[in-house]
Amino acid sequence: MHPDLTGRENIYLNGAILGLTRIEINERFDEIVDFSDVEKFIDTPIKRYSSGMKIRLGFSVAAHLDPDILIVDEVLAVGDEEFKRKAITKMQDGSKDIDRTVLFVSHDLASIRRLCTKCMLIENGEIVLIDNPEVTINYYLKNTSLTVSSKWINERSGNDKQFVYLQSAEVIDAQLVNKGSFYVSEKIGIRFNFIINKETKIIIPAINLSDGLGNLIFNAVDVQNNWQIPKEPGKYSGIAWIPGNLLGEKDFFISIALVFPTHGRITQKYFNEQHILSFSIIDLIEKDSAKGILINSDWTKTLISPKLDWDHTFKINS
Repeated sequence: MHPDLTGRENIYLNGAILGLTRIEINERFDEIVDFSDVEKFIDTPIKRYSSGMKIRLGFSVAAHLDPDILIVDEVLAVGDEEFKRKAITKMQDGSKDIDRTVLFVSHDLASIRRLCTKCMLIENGEIVLIDNPEVTINYYLKNTSLTVSSKWINERSGNDKQFVYLQSAEVIDAQLVNKGSFYVSEKIGIRFNFIINKETKIIIPAINLSDGLGNLIFNAVDVQNNWQIPKEPGKYSGIAWIPGNLLGEKDFFISIALVFPTHGRITQKYFNEQHILSFSIIDLIEKDSAKGILINSDWTKTLISPKLDWDHTFKINS
């Protein structure tokens, strides 16, 4: 797209390059502008656009002018959630309803799994693997997760100058022993130590659990009253327990933060260490698991696998 041309002029320029007549571009024009959500600035040179506006207009033009091959490189990295949803839906519709190839380049694993039928993993410019998304993503996660373990030490220099910082964290079992693999029925502890260098008012520990695809499983904060009392400088420790028979058979990642409420109940953070711990869940075929007898069933491929309380099934006499 040419920076000195307006959004309107760039739409017609792109259409002409793709071989469309002015009449054909006119037929798609309103839909392109509506999808990109830049109607107020359509007659402004795009060098005045923000990066998000440029991405939205560029994707909208490319997606609506019916190319045979659509190459999309990290288009979802910029833009709000509504645009991301529209973009994914548009690419899905384009690849299914029209004889079109979509080449989607991204680190957004959830979108890759949702959109793609075949996946290529590239590392340092070389092809590592070509397979279906499930196999390729699992291979990528297995090799990536090697850099994240069940124990984390903050090795950054200059931490003593920070107001508050996380010193260490680890995943533990019920006997307080560090480990990275748990049976589905075991409870899992997230133990953390942090340093306060200056007296604080309210501090609240928080953890975030996600899977390797970036799907957020839950956020949780410590609601005990002792965190509402001002804290003197020193070292503090805590443990967050995840109950057994909750998570599915999968790899999970932990982020840890220390937060505090401000005016208007808006939450801010002293620190937020992301994806610093990982652990795996193993589900055995036993009565103590929610899986039960569902061996090799698609029902078992879940993010959570809670063991529910069931009333006995009984016959109702009419």
